[in-house]
Amino acid sequence: MEQNVLLDLMPVDIKSFVQRKRRNLKAIALSI
Repeated sequence: MEQNVLLDLMPVDIKSFVQRKRRNLKAIALSI
């Protein structure tokens, strides 16, 4: 819950950057 609030307070470009990073981490974890 707290993370969502922090993301809402961030600028949109940072939010999209974080989402992309998280997606990349998921892809890396799945490929291992």
